[in-house]
Amino acid sequence: MRFEGYRAVDLEPWQLEIRQQEGLAPYPMLVIITASADLDPAIATPAEGAGGTVMIITTGGKSGDDLEPLRAAGITVLEAAGNGLDLAMIIDQLAGTGLPRLLCEGGPQLHNDLLAAGVVDEMALTLAPVVMGGQGLRSTSGAALPAPTGFQLHHALYAEDGALFTSYRRIV
Repeated sequence: MRFEGYRAVDLEPWQLEIRQQEGLAPYPMLVIITASADLDPAIATPAEGAGGTVMIITTGGKSGDDLEPLRAAGITVLEAAGNGLDLAMIIDQLAGTGLPRLLCEGGPQLHNDLLAAGVVDEMALTLAPVVMGGQGLRSTSGAALPAPTGFQLHHALYAEDGALFTSYRRIV
């Protein structure tokens, strides 16, 4: 999120039309789960024009001085009790506040934690026609999952540049 420069979501007019046709809010909310909350308040502002709101969910125990710049920028900041984050509870709470569809992006540790919590129902994987050497991580990293999670290919899209975009749905 920091490396890619995430900001409040802004959309093109055609995307706004699709969201309106689907009965969705004009802009999706950007929800960031972070233990450190060490973020630039500029994330509250879209790169261009109007955009959606931003919410940060973080662990408890932070000083008001750490979180006040985020709140002053218009970001909703929620603090969990203690030093850990219960991802299943967070997902349930977000769904209960009118956010039943969530796109989660993050690193291998977050992916592993979401799978372990049993909250992943669809998984998108992209394969690029580029080979890079060196040490690399898997799509998940962390403790072994309690049980294998099966997924079935839902759709695939082959792009002009040779990239393959896939979507898998969890087998229930």
